[in-house]
Amino acid sequence: MKNPATNPEPDGFNEFTRFLKEQIDAGIWPLVQLRDGREFYIDWYTGDGPEYEHFYYKDSDRKIYLIWNNDGTSITSRDFDMMAVRS
Repeated sequence: MKNPATNPEPDGFNEFTRFLKEQIDAGIWPLVQLRDGREFYIDWYTGDGPEYEHFYYKDSDRKIYLIWNNDGTSITSRDFDMMAVRS
């Protein structure tokens, strides 16, 4: 599944990101491809309360921490936008 588009309001889910959230809620970590071609298994962060929930990836060993808006856009760089989910 490809991310169809981003929303004008990045806090809103779209069809793609609703699917990702449903997968995570079902205990599945989706493998997403970013705009720059890298792939990561993502999760949903809830540690600081509902107002701070978001998609994220963390690898402490490599010191990589990525966060996405609910529409799949990266909060850091458009290179890290979620573009597709891999099976």
